[in-house]
Amino acid sequence: MKKFRFLYFLLAIGTVLSFASCSDDNDGDDNEILSVIDFENVTIPDTGFVNNLEYQEKGIRFSNNYTVSSYGAYWEGFSYSRLTDRTTPGLINQYSVYASGGADQSQTFALAYDSYDSPTNFQFISDQSYKVKSVMVNNSTYAALSVKEGDSNAKQFEEGDWFKVIFTGYNVAGEVGKTVEFYLADYRDGKTYICNAWTKVDLQSLGSVNKVTITFDSSDKGEYGVNTPKYVCLDNLTYVSGIR
Repeated sequence: MKKFRFLYFLLAIGTVLSFASCSDDNDGDDNEILSVIDFENVTIPDTGFVNNLEYQEKGIRFSNNYTVSSYGAYWEGFSYSRLTDRTTPGLINQYSVYASGGADQSQTFALAYDSYDSPTNFQFISDQSYKVKSVMVNNSTYAALSVKEGDSNAKQFEEGDWFKVIFTGYNVAGEVGKTVEFYLADYRDGKTYICNAWTKVDLQSLGSVNKVTITFDSSDKGEYGVNTPKYVCLDNLTYVSGIR
């Protein structure tokens, strides 16, 4: 009888440990084949950034519009950078992440800038939909210091202010789907939060998508929309590319 009780005890312990190990697996189904885009394959020049590249990797195209006019060069969409200046404010430092490097001690990261013309987006090259799992997110130095100190276009944040990035999914037909929001700064309810570390944002609730747009909203708005610099740094974009 004691022998059976001991075996039952071992079985119970094994079951508990099994459940514990499963609960620690945040990536979901073990049968899913995951593709991770970490931007380390982007060629970065001596300037530390590139802003005129329509980059493609692992079946995804990242939007970019680079224009040169009599007023100078202008870009929107995605740029790619290794800059980490966390102290210089303003547009002159628009390519720096508010951290010491990319996610997971990497060097290169993507920077999404949403202009007033068209939403920044990444899109699967094939006419199929995929489940996007997650992306690592952090503030740009430009946006973080604008929130903290204000600048010529945006206010210094105070109680009640907020700044967020919005991911919106679209199917193959171009129909809009669900959204995921992440607060890059939050001064509501006594908080003075400014994101200053790479943070995983779960995008699975978007469902199966062919395209994801990146837009912004803020409590600081003016005649032309959001005043807070509409930048966010991204890394380690992960999606399900197949099933085993």
